[in-house]
Amino acid sequence: MSLHALHLLVALAGPPTDPDAIVDIQAPELPVEPAEPVELTPPTEPAEPTEPAELAKPKPKLADAGDARPTAPPNPDSLLQAKGKLGPKQMPAVVAVYGIIAANAVYDSGTVGPTDESPVFTNVGSGVGAGLGTDGAFLITSRQTRLGIRSSVQLTDTLDISGLAEIDLFGLHENTAPPAVLQGGLRVRLAKLEFGNAKHRFIAGQDWSVMSPRLPTSLSHMAVAVHTQSGAVYNRMPQITYVFKQPLPSAAGLGNARFQLAVSAARPVSADGLGGGITRADGPDPGLAGRLPFAQVRVAFESDILSVGGAGMVGRETYQVGRLADDGSLTTIDDDVPVWMASGDLQVKTKWVWLAGQGYYGVNINGMLSNQGVHHEVWTTAQVDPADPRLGKDRDVVSVPGYGGWAEFGALLGTPKVKAVVSGGTDIGRGDLLAVGARRLNIGGFAGLIYAPFEVFDMSLEYQRTNTYYRADPSAALEKRLGINNFVAATFRFKF
Repeated sequence: MSLHALHLLVALAGPPTDPDAIVDIQAPELPVEPAEPVELTPPTEPAEPTEPAELAKPKPKLADAGDARPTAPPNPDSLLQAKGKLGPKQMPAVVAVYGIIAANAVYDSGTVGPTDESPVFTNVGSGVGAGLGTDGAFLITSRQTRLGIRSSVQLTDTLDISGLAEIDLFGLHENTAPPAVLQGGLRVRLAKLEFGNAKHRFIAGQDWSVMSPRLPTSLSHMAVAVHTQSGAVYNRMPQITYVFKQPLPSAAGLGNARFQLAVSAARPVSADGLGGGITRADGPDPGLAGRLPFAQVRVAFESDILSVGGAGMVGRETYQVGRLADDGSLTTIDDDVPVWMASGDLQVKTKWVWLAGQGYYGVNINGMLSNQGVHHEVWTTAQVDPADPRLGKDRDVVSVPGYGGWAEFGALLGTPKVKAVVSGGTDIGRGDLLAVGARRLNIGGFAGLIYAPFEVFDMSLEYQRTNTYYRADPSAALEKRLGINNFVAATFRFKF
């Protein structure tokens, strides 16, 4: 293979473990034929089996299922890109600056969180009966704008190293701040390096969790994915990950068929205790106090037409619970609380339509943006004397089970430039372990129409309905148990 062809392949491929190497909402359509592998087979190794003649015929064009996680430039020839022999040593390399300038015009009928432009739950009482005094909002924002830089260098015929750093302007919102601000703050989305070849990749840095290879499609929810806390479990986590890909020539008719294994040691992320919903910097929280990384793994069959996978995660968080010292004074001990989750995911694509989704079950998984975390059981007068110093302190911390998922159906409307998408999701917690007033059930329904007249410009009109149910006395009025929001957004994006 010529050096010029190698440069082109490096530019086209991107980091092999990047989820957009599989699905990319930026692209109007997928290639007609499976992409040629990046790895160059050494002469001493046997060649891959030749594809049968009936499978070597041109494959049908496939509908682009879209993805909420675009990280790559919208096309191989980025507007700001350099490739060739670069640097003092003239090494084969590609450097690209890419980004999305986004503008969202948003209307909410209710009172939502965490932000008006990307709501994921509705406050109790919102949109029910007389509603809340804070119900209803309209805003125009550009805070989901993002900018990134990526580079790859071919070290040998089979080895390369690449890096990617991506930021957006979504960083000023915190739980105590107004729901929307005019001044954006820089926030790290991705910052990772990769090393390896087409079969073996090592990743270090902040990247998408290996548990969830794709997310529901939406242009209006770029910073916070649609169906977050209502069925979509994911996170961008600092991690060290190994990815193995084995081509499967026997399934070549499905396009780029392969067995894929990803094993990750990820930063333990907690949304309880001192961690809060949003942390500005690494600090003491129950996840870090657990002193162990989260172990995550996903095994999958991947191809252009059919992808199916299963994933699992285990970890722990550590809390302090009240106990009596030998002298009768108050002391604390560590209480290790388990974290685990199992999930399955599926994607099917044909020429005109696609179907995708993921389901999960686990305990204490709000670090993966489920609603379900832990339940604090405190010392009460039923267990101790009113003068006991443990009264009101944590007696035990229990992981709350949760389950749910999302499903999406999409279609091209006569042309790859126009897509229609509908999706739904739910996140359910075990009610008897939840505190009164906690979110017990969150249901989301979504519909969107996406129009991409040009490769570098697209727009959408989207609607989302969110019903959030809270734990309360069953006899309580509905406005004490439910919040409802209707979200309508028009989004315009320039991609470079």
